[in-house]
Amino acid sequence: MEVLIVDDSADIREILKKIILAVKGIKKVSEASSFSEANVLLNESLPDAAIIDIQLPDGSGIEILKSIKASGKKIVVMMLSNYTSAPYRTKCKAEKADYFFDKTTEFNHITNVLESLSRNWQVKSLAQSQLNAT
Repeated sequence: MEVLIVDDSADIREILKKIILAVKGIKKVSEASSFSEANVLLNESLPDAAIIDIQLPDGSGIEILKSIKASGKKIVVMMLSNYTSAPYRTKCKAEKADYFFDKTTEFNHITNVLESLSRNWQVKSLAQSQLNAT
């Protein structure tokens, strides 16, 4: 399973990377510090999940969310931000974010979501391997 982190804070990306790599089944973690870097990475690969900050130096994480969902790519999107007031949550929900977490109080929820996604991903991979073997 592959995860993309989009956050302008190197410290946050490093903390997230450590958390993510501790989850069984995570094979790769990519990082982007800006809107433009995220778009390049999303055009080069197809992560299974993306953790996206709202406020980026050259654009909005909400625009990345919109782009992912409009593309039809099956990427689970978790918005992680300090901008947690109702208008931000409502906007992200309207744009079909799968999850919205407060960076200061809900960091631990990321692990729970990724563990669940990883288990599901491993089951699907095993089933696909068995189908291909027959």
